[in-house]
Amino acid sequence: PPNQHEHNMPAIIQQLFGTSEKRTENNGVGRETMFENALSHLKSANKKLFDKKRLRTDCIEAMQAFPFLIPTTETLGQGKGTVLKLEGKVYMFYKTAQYVVPVKVLVDSEYPRTWPKCQIRITEDLEIPPHHHRVDVSGDVYLTCLTKESWNHKKS
Repeated sequence: PPNQHEHNMPAIIQQLFGTSEKRTENNGVGRETMFENALSHLKSANKKLFDKKRLRTDCIEAMQAFPFLIPTTETLGQGKGTVLKLEGKVYMFYKTAQYVVPVKVLVDSEYPRTWPKCQIRITEDLEIPPHHHRVDVSGDVYLTCLTKESWNHKKS
């Protein structure tokens, strides 16, 4: 597990799902451009980024560590606005089986002052067992490092 003071996005995703298997067919080409387009979309939605450099660094690092994560934006309901979204499939191993887990990581414009929200996308082929200790039945992921009480934007 990552050092408790290393709660950047790649470390958080790795803590959730383990090490990603590198794939050569999608080695990040074009995703930096997609990321810049997503940032432009946030700007057009009147989102002022708290720390654009840190957001860019952490997201690019996450996309390099997990080659199937694609950057876009998502508009949340109930007036919560638009957020940056890294979405894709993460390959993980549990016991002796390999799983392909569809995930999304939502990053608010206040990052790193606020922590990323991680979700597993529930599909026909993937359901979360009741009472899972890290994921609820709707797919929301819960880690101690992703709570108001433990998130420290200066160290995270």
